[in-house]
Amino acid sequence: MSMASLLSIRLWRALSMQARHPAMLVFAANMTRSGLAFLLGLVVARGLGPADFGLFTTFIVATILAHNLIGEGFDPGVVRFYAKCRDSDPARAPMILGSAIAMRGLLVIPMLLIVLGIAHWLAPALREVLQLAALTAMAASFATLSLAVLQARERFVAYALLTPLVNLLRLLSVPMLWLAGVFTLWSLMWTHALFFALAAVIGMRLLREDLQQARFESTAVRQLFRFGKWTALANLSFLLQVNLAVPVLTQAKGAAQAGLYSAAATLLLFIDQFTVALLTVNLPSTSRIETLAELRAYVKRLAPRLVTVSLALCLLVPLSDPVVALVFGPAYAGSAEVMRVLLPGFIATLLSHPLYLVLFSFDRPHWYTASGLIALAMWCALAWWLVPAHGLVGAAWATTGSRVLQALMIFVMVRYTIAHRPIPHAPDTDSDSPTETLLKPASAQTEQAPRP
Repeated sequence: MSMASLLSIRLWRALSMQARHPAMLVFAANMTRSGLAFLLGLVVARGLGPADFGLFTTFIVATILAHNLIGEGFDPGVVRFYAKCRDSDPARAPMILGSAIAMRGLLVIPMLLIVLGIAHWLAPALREVLQLAALTAMAASFATLSLAVLQARERFVAYALLTPLVNLLRLLSVPMLWLAGVFTLWSLMWTHALFFALAAVIGMRLLREDLQQARFESTAVRQLFRFGKWTALANLSFLLQVNLAVPVLTQAKGAAQAGLYSAAATLLLFIDQFTVALLTVNLPSTSRIETLAELRAYVKRLAPRLVTVSLALCLLVPLSDPVVALVFGPAYAGSAEVMRVLLPGFIATLLSHPLYLVLFSFDRPHWYTASGLIALAMWCALAWWLVPAHGLVGAAWATTGSRVLQALMIFVMVRYTIAHRPIPHAPDTDSDSPTETLLKPASAQTEQAPRP
């Protein structure tokens, strides 16, 4: 056998081993889910037009926000405590699952009160959209709970198969709905809810042994809530900051403008996905940092790469018009200007968010949460000022302004932390510090933020 053949075999074996690595499985699953969502968004945008696409995006955003209140924001705590019990006391692990289910049941009540209270003041079409979003969020919370437990049990193959399932089924259902003559806004939203319910059933079926032994424990519920409050608050503040423009535009300016805004944001979503990938890859290495020299080296090593990618993304400014026309068609021509306005904010997030991992090394996740809350307040102020007069472009400037402000705050916090504070000793594993999982979503990542 020739030397070239031996090298090819070794390379293939090395690539195969890497592909089977749990981190690669999880990363591939998340990217597949995002890619399917992007394709579905394109199909819906072209098939329904800007007005219905705006309502559809409002439904997706409302589902994401409601889901964060009762599920996704608290899933990292489930991973942490389940994994801890699985190592130290396996007989108690099902208690974490039972307590997590009970906590979801308790959180559903305030979530419904919030959603229905908001819906009461909206137009009838929006009211019905929010009601269905609340129902979908309840199904989604059990689907992601099963993912959290699969992650804690290190069943990454099952995790990777279940993660993109809902979006795959949604995309496959589109031609069937079209052929049946029922390709409408409401059929698409109902399939979203039903497929999340199906994923929840499949996920819980995979956990049937734990479910048979599951039990409720009030102490565990309080522990899960104390640990998850930082995660939920951080996720919620960022989700609101980047997604609130859609329902606000729908209510203030009509669904068509919300659809144009959504198209521009969809085209830039890959930047946030890349940011999530950086967070996922760098979380393990930053967790092992023990000296200030290593911390500074991490920042110096990452910063040039981020700057290079950001400069390359600036090419989207002159390309925005042809890209929008090619992907969405002439009906979305107004999205090009929105895309140009949003781009600096996405780049600011890319430059700053991988650096806030430094704050976790110093057990300061609340600093990042504070930056998100301040940025959200800035978005609200800018939107109140700009949206009435400038519509979707004003909403885009509000989003960019809030993202840039948060980026600047993260830079200042990280610089101060590196310059002035020593790294503390590792916190006790029984403490309420959320450092280990504030960034880590139920999908072995961070964003899924958002998406960071």
